[in-house]
Amino acid sequence: MPTSTSVTSGSEVPLEPVGACSVGNWTDSGLLAINVNWDEEDFELSVFDLSSRVIHRLTDNGVVDRWPKWSPDGKKILFFSDRYGDDYELFVLDYDSGDLSQLTDNDTHDAFASWSPDGLEIVFASQRDGDWEIFLANADGTNVRQITHNEVDDHTPVWSSSLDLIAFNSYRTDGYRMWLMNGDGSSQEMINIEESPGFPVWSGDGTKIAFNSATEGTRAVGILDPVGNDPIRIMPVEGGWPVWLEDDRRIAFSSPKCGGVWQIFLANSDGTDVVVMQEHVNAANDTVSFNADAPTSGHVRHAGEDLRAGEAVLLPGKLLRP
Repeated sequence: MPTSTSVTSGSEVPLEPVGACSVGNWTDSGLLAINVNWDEEDFELSVFDLSSRVIHRLTDNGVVDRWPKWSPDGKKILFFSDRYGDDYELFVLDYDSGDLSQLTDNDTHDAFASWSPDGLEIVFASQRDGDWEIFLANADGTNVRQITHNEVDDHTPVWSSSLDLIAFNSYRTDGYRMWLMNGDGSSQEMINIEESPGFPVWSGDGTKIAFNSATEGTRAVGILDPVGNDPIRIMPVEGGWPVWLEDDRRIAFSSPKCGGVWQIFLANSDGTDVVVMQEHVNAANDTVSFNADAPTSGHVRHAGEDLRAGEAVLLPGKLLRP
């Protein structure tokens, strides 16, 4: 596993100054790729072990490392960073060795990348033609080709892990909408909903898409099917950046409901049994672990009660009201 310098060497501090945003995905071994704001200055790559409820810090460089996406084989993390200049570029981190590979090198932003189902290609957004458009490339960054061509922004593409379909956001019509297209860029169609659906995330079976919703100024997580049925608001708390887990039974997401700090929550995909995963934790070195004797306060369940040892199974709980 990649290592970095200590966050709080030899001491324990509350997590309150630290924020987390679950914008990645997860592996079958139960590792959730996330961004964590360890020092209130920048987001670093981190991994949340769902079985042990421990967060491991992977990068520590004072720059932006965002949008982590595990490869289909669970061995590499794709992300974008401005570590070598003012522009975002795409990188791949080998999880076991820590080896870093740079995939793009331009005078404009390349960001918001996602793997193809077989891991041989990536889809990403770039400003290399003047506005945000969507491009394909081989997994090593070669053979770049543009698949959207508009005078407005197309961005945040995500490839379904089970279907040759890409969901993305676009301003090409009246307002901010979600669109679908085939993996080669053909058959681009808008999903007709009015929930300002941002940052789409496919379920594992390809039948549902979770997304950030902003309706009447309220941030929440919504869910829809790819044919465009009305979205169902599934999380009873303010939040966003959803990630599907396991066999699509659960969703991890980020919420500021604990003292205004964005932290990781878990819930069943129907919105029940919400768990505050990061409340009352201690940070030591590059790891955050949960404090077993912390009070449960008024929240749904204590974070230490959400998983059985070595498994990712929720115990019964009650709904967390806003």
